[in-house]
Amino acid sequence: MWKLALLLSSLPAWCGIDAKIVGNWTAVDPATGNRVRLKIESDGRCSVDAAVGKCQSMLRLLVVQVGNRPATTYTYQWKNSKLTIAGGGLAQPMVFEPAVAEPVNVAPSSPPPGAPPTPLPEKAIPGADAGRYSHPYWGLSFVVPPAWKANERDGILLLGSDSEAGLIIIRFASSTNRQMLLAEYAQGFTDSGVTLRPAAPAADFQAGNNRAIAGELTGAGQNGQRLRARVIALPSPFGDAAVVMGLTTEEKYPQLKARTEDAAATIAFTQPKLPPVNQMIAGNYYYIYVSKSGGTYSREDKLMLCANGMFSRGGEMYGNFNTGSAASQSANSGTWRADGNGQTGSITLMYRNGKSETMRYQKSGQDIVLNGKKYGANGNGACGSR
Repeated sequence: MWKLALLLSSLPAWCGIDAKIVGNWTAVDPATGNRVRLKIESDGRCSVDAAVGKCQSMLRLLVVQVGNRPATTYTYQWKNSKLTIAGGGLAQPMVFEPAVAEPVNVAPSSPPPGAPPTPLPEKAIPGADAGRYSHPYWGLSFVVPPAWKANERDGILLLGSDSEAGLIIIRFASSTNRQMLLAEYAQGFTDSGVTLRPAAPAADFQAGNNRAIAGELTGAGQNGQRLRARVIALPSPFGDAAVVMGLTTEEKYPQLKARTEDAAATIAFTQPKLPPVNQMIAGNYYYIYVSKSGGTYSREDKLMLCANGMFSRGGEMYGNFNTGSAASQSANSGTWRADGNGQTGSITLMYRNGKSETMRYQKSGQDIVLNGKKYGANGNGACGSR
């Protein structure tokens, strides 16, 4: 399990707490059926059931340290007033809903004898200590720096160290090229209160045996602390790319910049492979909803899970009410990956802007149910070759 104690000690002002997740939450652990209560306060104090500790958030990461246990890193998503927490050893994502605040007694700093702190449920997750890490499907390998660890979370690789400040993120970009990579760099990075913009145009960069493009992003975190990131994009011979980003404070940046460049210089590519479960659920899916209560409202969502690992998603909404009518359209694309057994599991969509979205799926004949909504199948995912 990857533990980022540095986020709780050496960089206390860097992370902060995302205001949307502050409050009292409750969820049922799908693995045990037990109810879990989570409280997060704006000053970083938090509790899991009776265990008291501290929490901090950065990007899509939530670092939780309760009782005398080491810090554990989860990913989180807030949507429609619900907080979904995944990774960090959880067997399945947990969906928390707002709970009515209860009177809170002052808890001791450590639990009484015989009552160990109750963390979020855990299951060991394989990762990579220092050594060469090879992704089973991306066709990507690299050397993990000494005293660092790598783990995959929601379609990205996260590298952290218990002794060095900073975070290294490695993202796989499928079916891309130099122009697309430059365009993404120019857009900067915005996620969960962290906003970064290019400090200078990207330039050619030699990363080991690979020709790359590189640049630097600067900006501020949730608490206003100045941040800087080194970004290196390495196109592969197979039409894909690895994007490496090292992120830390201005003060710690020189050391992390060198560490990021050293890791990027060790990257090697082979032909990517598609996970078997991807082939089992690839398809073209449609969700259509129509309501005539108080007028006419319709929504259409098209999700193309291509067998080549790409996806495209588009939708239309139309409303016709007494006050008038309105319509809107949207479209997104990127790469996707499925986990599970082909009948139930999760689908992760990795958008081209670097963001990701995870949905629970369950097959229903040829159709598929995504986060409780049934999508009809119309096609086998033959969207074109890589």
